[in-house]
Amino acid sequence: MKIFGITINGNLIGQVLIGIFISWLIGLGISWINLFGTSGQAPLICAMAGGIYAVGRLVRQHRKLTKDNIA
Repeated sequence: MKIFGITINGNLIGQVLIGIFISWLIGLGISWINLFGTSGQAPLICAMAGGIYAVGRLVRQHRKLTKDNIA
């Protein structure tokens, strides 16, 4: 499957899921020390931000690779 010219495979999905899981763990730590109060939303917010960051990083990496191959 291709999205934005990027072929989606198991490796890319794994990288995104690892990024989400690590971000969720960081959010869990933030929630555990009550850095932002007792809302309990820190793991969810961090996981979403980590997923968005992971996808953005992969898109930038793909654009750089295709740009280098064209030049």
